[in-house]
Amino acid sequence: VVGTAGDDTLTGTENRDYIFGKAGDDSLAGLGGSDYLFGQRGSDVISGDAGRDYAWGGPGGDSLDGGAGPDWLYAGAGADTLDGSEGNDHIYAGGADGAIDTVDCGAGWDVAIVRSNDQHANCERVHVRLARRPAGHTFKGTSGNDVITGTEERDFIFGFAGDDVLSGLGGSDFLWGNRGNDTLNGGDGRDWAFGGEGDDTVNGDAGRDHLWAGRGMDTVNGGNGNDDIHAVADDAAVDTVDCGENEGDWDRAIIRAGDTAVNCERLVIFSS
Repeated sequence: VVGTAGDDTLTGTENRDYIFGKAGDDSLAGLGGSDYLFGQRGSDVISGDAGRDYAWGGPGGDSLDGGAGPDWLYAGAGADTLDGSEGNDHIYAGGADGAIDTVDCGAGWDVAIVRSNDQHANCERVHVRLARRPAGHTFKGTSGNDVITGTEERDFIFGFAGDDVLSGLGGSDFLWGNRGNDTLNGGDGRDWAFGGEGDDTVNGDAGRDHLWAGRGMDTVNGGNGNDDIHAVADDAAVDTVDCGENEGDWDRAIIRAGDTAVNCERLVIFSS
C-alpha cells in the first residue's frame, strides 16, 4: 500500500502488509499479520495493531503504537511518541537531531534505546546513548571518522557524523551509521544494522540479519543466513543489494524500482 504526497489514511489487511506513507501527515494501520509500516516524511500516526510489526516514523513528529505482539519501533528525526503496548517490544528513540522523544514501553518485557533527555516509562531494559562507553557494551562515535569494534557479546554501536567503520564481531549486535559514508559489519550472530544518511556499505555477515540501507547510494550484503534487507528510502539514489549466494538460505529484500538486487529468494519492489 503506497500513499501520495498528501495526507493519507492507509489501512492494511489481516495478512502481512507493506505500507508506505510517503510525504504528508499520514495515518497508517497494519491490522493483523506481521506488517512493515514506513511513515516517511511528515507527522504520521502509525498503528501496528495485532502481530509482530516493524514501524519506522521517519522525519517529522510521529506517533507510533505497536499494538499487541512483539514489535520493533523506530522513531527517526523529530519529537516522536512511541508506545509499545502489549508484547515484548524493541523501541529505538533518540534521533540524531536532538529532539525529545517520549517512550512508553507498555506491557511485556521491553527494551528501549533512548537519549539522556528522552522520556521513558514501563521499560524493563533501557540503553541510554552517552558520550562514553558504559557497562553493557554500548559504543558511541564522534563527529569525525571513527573505527569502532564491538565484542563477542551483544553490542550497541552508534557512529553519528563522519565516515565510520562499525564492526559488531560476535553476538546479536545493533549498529547505527547515522550521518556520513559508513561501513557496517555485523559479524557473527543475528544483527540489526542501519546505514542512515550517506553512501553506506552494510554487511550482515553470518547469521540471520536485519539490514536497512537508509538514504544515499548504498550497498547491502546479506552474507550467510536468512536475511531481511530494506533498501527503500525517500530519495532517488540507486542501491545495490546482494542477499548472499549461499545454498539453503532464504532471504527477503525490499527495494525501489531501479535498484539492483541479486540472490534474493523473495523480492518486494516499491515502484513509486
